[in-house]
Amino acid sequence: MPLPTTVIGSFPKPTYLEIPDWFRTSHSGSFTEQYNRYLERLSKFDRESTIRKASKEIIDVQTKAGVDIITDGEVRRESYILHFCRALHGLDFCKLFSKMCRDGAVKTDVPRVIGKVAAKESEPWVWKEWKISQDLSILPIKITLPGPMTIINSIEDQFYGDDKVLGSILTKIINNELRGRVSAGCKHIQLKGVDFYNLCAKNVRCEAASILVPGIVAEISTQGKEPWIWREWRNSQDLFNALSMKITLPGPMTITDSVVDQYYGNQKILGNVLAKFINTEIKALVCAGCKTIQVDEPVFMRYPDQALEYGIEQLSSCFNGVSAPDVVKTVHLCCGYPNYLDEVGYKKADKDAYVLLADRLDQAGFDQISIEDAHRHNDLSLFQQFKKSKIVLGSVQIACSRVESVEEIRTRLQQVLTVLPADRLIIAPDCGLGFLPAEIAKEKLCNMVEAAKFLP
Repeated sequence: MPLPTTVIGSFPKPTYLEIPDWFRTSHSGSFTEQYNRYLERLSKFDRESTIRKASKEIIDVQTKAGVDIITDGEVRRESYILHFCRALHGLDFCKLFSKMCRDGAVKTDVPRVIGKVAAKESEPWVWKEWKISQDLSILPIKITLPGPMTIINSIEDQFYGDDKVLGSILTKIINNELRGRVSAGCKHIQLKGVDFYNLCAKNVRCEAASILVPGIVAEISTQGKEPWIWREWRNSQDLFNALSMKITLPGPMTITDSVVDQYYGNQKILGNVLAKFINTEIKALVCAGCKTIQVDEPVFMRYPDQALEYGIEQLSSCFNGVSAPDVVKTVHLCCGYPNYLDEVGYKKADKDAYVLLADRLDQAGFDQISIEDAHRHNDLSLFQQFKKSKIVLGSVQIACSRVESVEEIRTRLQQVLTVLPADRLIIAPDCGLGFLPAEIAKEKLCNMVEAAKFLP
């Protein structure tokens, strides 16, 4: 099988495309002034017609060459940096500043930051440019973005006086654009200049693993004015209307444990902020017609004391305002994935945390509590602690390639039914099936469904 191929980004612009750019002007700052005049001289309609023609030609060149993942050649951009910056408030493109850039490699005239930097548009915009190009090709189109440090090195800051502060602001704006692209369907995104996510090493899940995670570097707020997760659910639901489609979201404590907080300095405060945003998304899902909503909080099992102190309250607040009787509010608490399939002896959460949390969870107003049971059977007395909630019982392992037999699953279900009424028992895998090969996952699910038949 051949190695996959791609391109980095830009292509030479066709001669009929009059866009001044960095490549055409010996890398001097004059292209910025020339681009200003280009924008004044041609209407948006006239510019767009030639841009689409050029994009199609460049896409065809790459397609005929057999490139797997292509770009539109960045034909609409004067430079990959300044094209993005022109969509921001706070930059002056008219009175340029002579600046030594790239560690003294080049001196050029650059725009100045003279006021608070913010996006000019209320909604992301770069995804629209990607969509125009993607519609011209049957191959996936990759899109490129400048990173915060590269932008900073390409402009003159006369307002903030602190590269780190300016970089944090730019990071949020770039993130907004990235999310817009992903929502629009873009599958290949490339950032130039820096590691955009600034990942930090962190021990997570009560030191069960050490991974690189994003950092919280500024006040958290939603990227757009409107909720968005409901659209993802709607797209999936529309594919198969015969059954109701469940949606899952991460809970506040699980998100908090999956990032590095470099701004709030208080996990409870950060969790409260996150819970409000999750609640907004959940209410939008309900309005869109979603009837089964699950919030995942596996971190409760790692930190039961914090869960009891504030986590369960935060989780409950995620469902504030959701009172429709036909909307099922589910929470999922599992004990953790291994590093690889069939790993033995990996660090799971203590299953006795279920015992510590059961009473409070049962009183918190959730309809269903999803727990792990196949990997390690819980003591049957646990199920007696739940007086109101239905139990979604993990009945097949999700990190073991051995397929449980129908009889094995059914035997365990019969044991649980001795202490839990049948009308409050729901069968499921322990957690997601992502570790398993497709055929094994299918076998496990088939056996699970077969075992659940003819019970109690």
